[in-house]
Amino acid sequence: SNNYAIYDKLSNNNTYSNIKLNTTNVTVWDGYYYSINEVYDVDRPIKEYNVSSYINATNLTSDSWLYLNLSYNETYVNELGYDEAGLEIWKYDSSWTQLTAGVNTVENYVYKNITDFSIFGIFGDPEVPKYYNNFTSVSSPLTYYPKNNIGFQINCTDNIGIYNALFEINGNNYSMNNNTPDIFYYNLTDQPASTINYKMYCNDTSGNTNSTSLLTFIITKNTTNPVNLYLNNALNSNKTYTYPESINATAEAIYSNSGTLILSRNETNVGTTIEQIRLGSGTYIYNASISGNTNYTSNESVYYVFVNKGHIATYLSLNETQGNVTYSENDIANITAWSNASIDTLTITLYSNYSGTLKSILQGQNIITNLTNLTNLDIGTYNISANTSGNENYTVSSLTSYLLIINDTTSPIINTFLLSSSSISLGNTITINWNVSDNNNVSRVIITSNGQQIINTTYSVNSTEYTPSTEGTKTILLRAYDDHGNSITDSLLLNVIGESTTGSSVTRPVDITDAKLIPIGTKAKLSLRKNKQNVILFERSKEMPILSVKIIPRNNIYGAELSVKKIYEIKDVEAPSNIVYSYMEMITNNLTSDNIYKSFIKFRVSEEWLQNMNVNSSEIYLMRYCNNTWVKLKTSKIGRKEGYIYYEAETEGFSYFAIVAIEHKQQIKSTENVFDIPIQIITNIITKERILYMIISVITAVILYIAYILYKLEKEVKILKKKYVRKIKDHIRSVKRKRKK
Repeated sequence: SNNYAIYDKLSNNNTYSNIKLNTTNVTVWDGYYYSINEVYDVDRPIKEYNVSSYINATNLTSDSWLYLNLSYNETYVNELGYDEAGLEIWKYDSSWTQLTAGVNTVENYVYKNITDFSIFGIFGDPEVPKYYNNFTSVSSPLTYYPKNNIGFQINCTDNIGIYNALFEINGNNYSMNNNTPDIFYYNLTDQPASTINYKMYCNDTSGNTNSTSLLTFIITKNTTNPVNLYLNNALNSNKTYTYPESINATAEAIYSNSGTLILSRNETNVGTTIEQIRLGSGTYIYNASISGNTNYTSNESVYYVFVNKGHIATYLSLNETQGNVTYSENDIANITAWSNASIDTLTITLYSNYSGTLKSILQGQNIITNLTNLTNLDIGTYNISANTSGNENYTVSSLTSYLLIINDTTSPIINTFLLSSSSISLGNTITINWNVSDNNNVSRVIITSNGQQIINTTYSVNSTEYTPSTEGTKTILLRAYDDHGNSITDSLLLNVIGESTTGSSVTRPVDITDAKLIPIGTKAKLSLRKNKQNVILFERSKEMPILSVKIIPRNNIYGAELSVKKIYEIKDVEAPSNIVYSYMEMITNNLTSDNIYKSFIKFRVSEEWLQNMNVNSSEIYLMRYCNNTWVKLKTSKIGRKEGYIYYEAETEGFSYFAIVAIEHKQQIKSTENVFDIPIQIITNIITKERILYMIISVITAVILYIAYILYKLEKEVKILKKKYVRKIKDHIRSVKRKRKK
């Protein structure tokens, strides 16, 4: 038709507002060479209803265009059940095609820029989207597990187009994702055990929507909820221990956040999931339990612990040696017993078995020490054994035994070994006296002269006479034996002169017990024969150690004088560097090195002094002060008698003399400390519970030691008593022999 509502060929950029065409008002905001009129004989699309008149827009040139607004009646649109926002401009070109246009729902028009001219109209979409194939990735019901994942999927289709899909849960909508235009999905993760109510919506581009019914997905509690019980790394099994092993019990939940984990022993919560404990002998029930929660049911693991009695080992040491030990009869045996019971206090008993007689020595707890003075015991072999009593946690230990062997290692003692004279003429006879004792028995005494036997006897106290057959120096050797093979030797020198001598009682060589004695400090007037042994004897005194002086002159000497006295210091003379027993001064007249060939000084030293000074009897010397210095003289030990050691020294002159001993630093014999306990014992007993026991042990050891000292003193008194009795008997024998002579 040529009835145009708008015909614009003269200009562009013109605006035509609200041109009334039947039910539609047309507005052109701008355009170029076009015409608009209304048409009626056009079929509408199937199922779509037009909400406006049909407008025919014609281009007048090849480059025509226009910006077209088509109005609609909002009431009419609502009556049709259309969504205003879903209205579109459709184009008719032998068939209808939906265009994408804008909608102004406030002023009620649809607008579009037209460059492809034809017939246009406003239509709504009455058809809702369709859905199918809605499903979940896992089946319901699902057993709860941590970090679970549930996928929900739906397929949406529409005659026009799908705008989006929504997932509704607990009243909240969430956009679903899609990889293809019609398949949408949504994932739920880490969901608790519960019932999930949900819907899925399909929305088309026309604003139409469609949804599923209210669907249900169920997540049930996890009924496994395992819980583990470890007993010293053994998983879920009974465990057997031996006292005092420690028990390490651990409860472990496999799933975190599955409830409260509890470790119980004998139905009592231990208060922690890990218990390290030492339990006594018995049977115990351990329970590892989990309480459960929203997602898990409760569960438990129950197993038994069996604690057997421990096996006690008893240790025994003899003077810190774990084995058989041989002692001498004067030793002190330190017998110590202990056990490996470092936890409990157990009773230990020491036993001694000698010649089949078993007796208990000592009983105590954990560690006991017995100090035994073997002097009190018979020589022989003792079986020392120890065992430890058991208790509710320990069995009785087996017996631990070692041999304590007491050997007689003490040599006999030579109390007296004396020659009646140290120098005789060939053909004369001397008397040899001896007195030998032993802690058990003296079995034999053998005396030799230069290797030739003089006597072999079983008498420990006796005398014999000896007549040398040749001249010269003789070594008189005494060797004494006891029943156990221990021996002792001593030797004296005897000078045998080829020519016999005669003379006065003062100058002839005689036994010091027979000669006339000169008082100490008195000048002795002497007549000395050439090349003869002239002996001057002095009175014996405890204070004066000099006994006699023997002078061999080069010529006959008449009117000589000699006096001896003891002095306590020598003025303006430096003392010897050695230990001094005594100083003496010898004053002479007409006795010089010019007329004296040799001189011999006989002296004695107290054995008591030697013991107190820790000096060996072979280390005594006589020294002479000569030419402003002390000179050590050749000194020989010649005998022992009545608590004194006898010596003879050779000198070429007379002046000041000193009896000295070689000085040694005092050496204390190393003995076992009665409180010296092996280190493994100390490790076992130094605990708070044993301090009292240690104090009692120390006090006991001190009392035993004091008792031992008192015993030794008593024994020494008995020995001294026997010794003096022997001296009296020896003296009586000597008097009888003299009377016979």
